[in-house]
Amino acid sequence: MAKPAGSSVTKWLYFIAGALVAGPIGFTLYHFMEAPGADTSAGVEISISEDGIRVDEN
Repeated sequence: MAKPAGSSVTKWLYFIAGALVAGPIGFTLYHFMEAPGADTSAGVEISISEDGIRVDEN
């Protein structure tokens, strides 16, 4: 039996639609999670002692 003429085209359309959905989702996750190894520390240290409050910005 022969395949229907549109089955190959349908597979490609699903592939393209999946790529158009997965691409932006992957980029968004990468962007908001930041690149691996990135320094995420705020660089601010606050200490309280008898002399008062001290704020150090690195």
